[in-house]
Amino acid sequence: KRNQMIRHIVFSILFSLFSLTNWAQQTISAHVVDRETGEALPYVTVYVSQEKGTLTNLDGDFSLEANADETLQFSCIGYNSLRIKVSELTPKIEMKPLAHSLKEVTVMPVERILMKVLKRLNKEYGVWKRKESRYFYRLTNEFAGKNELAEAFLEARSAVNMRRISFLAGRRFRENRYGETGTLFSYSNLHHLMELAPCMRDSAFWEKLFVPIPANADIKYFGRHYNYSCQEMTSEDGKGIYKIEMSRKGLPTLRLMTGTLYIDKKKCQLLKFEGDVANYSLDVTRSMSKETAPIELKFSIEYSHRRKFTEVARISSTMKCGDMTTKSLVYNIGKRKLKLGHKQKVADNMLEAIDLTGTDTMLWNQEVVKRTAEEEGMIQEGKFSDHPGNNIFSKYLERLKRFGETIPQEKVYVHMDNTSYFHGDTIWFAAYTRQSTNDCPSKVSGLLYVELLNQDGYLVERKLIEMTEGRGSGFFALNRENLYSGFYELRAYTRWQLNWGIQEHPHSHMASQWFASKELEHNYYRDYDKLYSRVFPVYDAPLEEGGYERSMTPRPLQRKEAEKEGNRRLILLFYPEGGNLVADVPCRVAFEVAWDDGEWVEGWLHIGADSVPVLNRGRGMFTITPHQGEEKELRFVTHDGESATAKLPQPEQIGVTLRTDIVDEGVMIGLHVTGDLNPDSLGMTVMHEGVVERFLQPSQKESAFLIKDSELGTGVNQLTVFDSQGRVWADRLFFITKMDVMQPTLSVSGAKE
Repeated sequence: KRNQMIRHIVFSILFSLFSLTNWAQQTISAHVVDRETGEALPYVTVYVSQEKGTLTNLDGDFSLEANADETLQFSCIGYNSLRIKVSELTPKIEMKPLAHSLKEVTVMPVERILMKVLKRLNKEYGVWKRKESRYFYRLTNEFAGKNELAEAFLEARSAVNMRRISFLAGRRFRENRYGETGTLFSYSNLHHLMELAPCMRDSAFWEKLFVPIPANADIKYFGRHYNYSCQEMTSEDGKGIYKIEMSRKGLPTLRLMTGTLYIDKKKCQLLKFEGDVANYSLDVTRSMSKETAPIELKFSIEYSHRRKFTEVARISSTMKCGDMTTKSLVYNIGKRKLKLGHKQKVADNMLEAIDLTGTDTMLWNQEVVKRTAEEEGMIQEGKFSDHPGNNIFSKYLERLKRFGETIPQEKVYVHMDNTSYFHGDTIWFAAYTRQSTNDCPSKVSGLLYVELLNQDGYLVERKLIEMTEGRGSGFFALNRENLYSGFYELRAYTRWQLNWGIQEHPHSHMASQWFASKELEHNYYRDYDKLYSRVFPVYDAPLEEGGYERSMTPRPLQRKEAEKEGNRRLILLFYPEGGNLVADVPCRVAFEVAWDDGEWVEGWLHIGADSVPVLNRGRGMFTITPHQGEEKELRFVTHDGESATAKLPQPEQIGVTLRTDIVDEGVMIGLHVTGDLNPDSLGMTVMHEGVVERFLQPSQKESAFLIKDSELGTGVNQLTVFDSQGRVWADRLFFITKMDVMQPTLSVSGAKE
């Protein structure tokens, strides 16, 4: 019993201590400055343990969760380190610069110092080159008056310089994804900036760059490419640091890294480098045109030796080119425990890799490095009240988002060398496939099917085009004797595209006798939503050279059909906006009228005493209030007196009506909820090319939303209203036309010939 009592007391004491420790956990913050100048100190390391620490941001601010009894260690190369207890922390921390010697170092030649550093680096790299670390990454872009911010966690080999980078989790703030800030670029290879170091290993991208301490340098290398000087700095505890300035010597066009090295005097360890890279350019591609301009690139890298080798602890860079500024920060998070997603190795496009990793919102509950006011503004300026948060629709939105990211759609474009042809010509074409989520060349399909169909819809020829980096080319020769003039169709598709929407045109069961097999019959009447299609005229061959008269001679079947023209049937169809009519509320309905061979007509649709004219190509629109149980039959009359009748669909007693109008600012969406349907149980998404652009939630029976053009993708958008059970109540497509058809891409060039 006595032992049990002792164990109970010990457990109680430990439990109390644990509770007190948790209770003492608090979020602390401070501002770090230079004691002499009062200027903010960016990127000061604030260290507690290998599981806990942070950096000051560009404004010199930091925040961190810590216990009152813990000690913070402040370190920054060029300044005396500080140790401050959390309980004694003040709002402003002053750091004292190291003392500089008054004369240059002459005890050891600079070349010998650099060769000692190089020897140590080569030895450490040989032993620790496969060692990996995890990093936090933040990127900000300012371009053409717009801003964006990306944050991510990544993993990379970390000895001497970063390489073999894989993203683990990430997010980009954009206006067109649940109300987050807009994405400026669809492609970027700026992950190569993380590889920069004064001594680089395993980095093919920078192989043409001359650096201060290359792996294979001899003692003559430094004097051949650099002018240098060295000073010694001494800390209050007597620790010495060499500060070596390395400036350009020789050709001004040489791709050269210059700057300042900070080296531990006693151990010849590399501590820090800050400098710039010259003679590189930036390629910005927008709307298929490329602009190239020189860049100003400055960066700083700091090393840690806590794991017994020279390991990248932090990299920051600033790149300027014209009106574009890019800033990035990479910070080693040590042994911090984080639940991260699957690895996504960067092949070429860093932004694509970030998007494919997915986002776990729990990772960002606490900032790894405090954002500046400017960075915070980049996020806040794009946030809307329609963010789904943790409401009942979150699971559907997350599934939609992941579906669009993990199963991207492909788009096919074909450029033909002419708009019309003569019999005997050759059709030359170039084809392109791109991934709809980022406008980059598609890597999904390596083979493109291109088909030529004649006037009657029969396949003339099919070409299989090999696609390399999303590009391919081919031709069709119109020189067969059995080819007739008429309107031909060129269509192109990948096998992957056939997964997205299929329909079979209605036809008589007697049609099977015209085909050799059921498969041929279905192929003839089957159509796919995502195919590229273009119809163009093919005229009779000129009777004499130079006589390019545009004439078409109908083939026998065409002449026979022309003789039956008097037996044509007029077809009238109705399309309620949103998909259904709803009883006792105004509903907008589109109509289409055409002959059964597809020729559209002009005329008037009669609705009781009222009539509505055709607006364009046999199509028009009207508004009607239907009633439950009522059947309405409307009549259309052409200008020639021909007529057709059709019944309106039966209205639903409970439902949702949609009304969309294109206005100067964007798209105005009207929503009307009827019956016992609760508007709070409904959500509305706008999707573009398989990606959720906006999420909206009505709060009243009648709601109106304005979505700006800038928040929508160019082309076809899909608007869907659904409830918490996943049932779709209304659905429609609408088209947005904008000038920025393609997002720009961003890449550094000059490193490779």
